[in-house]
Amino acid sequence: MSTTLGSRQLNRAITLARWLIRCHPREFRQQYESELDQVLRTLMRFGMDSGKAGVANYLWRICIPDLCLSMIRERFNEWEENMKRNYGSWIGAGLIVLWILYVGLSLARIFLHLPIKDPGNWLIGDTPANWAYNSLNWFTIFGPIIALILLAAPYIKFSKGSENGEMAVIRLRNVAGASRVLIIVTGLISLMILFIVLIGRML
Repeated sequence: MSTTLGSRQLNRAITLARWLIRCHPREFRQQYESELDQVLRTLMRFGMDSGKAGVANYLWRICIPDLCLSMIRERFNEWEENMKRNYGSWIGAGLIVLWILYVGLSLARIFLHLPIKDPGNWLIGDTPANWAYNSLNWFTIFGPIIALILLAAPYIKFSKGSENGEMAVIRLRNVAGASRVLIIVTGLISLMILFIVLIGRML
């Protein structure tokens, strides 16, 4: 019974470790994946020949936490390098984070009755001028759309039409994991806002 349990723990640990390796950025995998896979194969053979539970415990307590930290670090470094290519991406990321905080706190204040100050007052003051009030309204509607443009701009590639008269197209190049999540979330928020605006116009 203990042998079967140790074998299951070992197989699960090896499977999870391989999945974590595949979650690393492409450059990391190209450089280290084969070497790390060989290490896992060696550990599996060692675990089969000796104590499975001991090797599985080593994987769960040391290897897998190290791989998790490595994945987070490498993904962040990849995202940071991509963001350095265009400062507009930083502005877009900050814009969508500010929008989410503003709308989230506003909704929480209204529906959850949280005893917090109106987030709008944090941004434009307690007695805002008309231009500040209008700017906040524009930010609420168009903030995510502007953020989406700034975030996606570094990854947009224009392909020229061919000699056969094909039209030029726009393609998204390879996008890092964190940037991809930001672009997808911002795009979904933008679509939701556009949908709400269109429904409001129709009513």
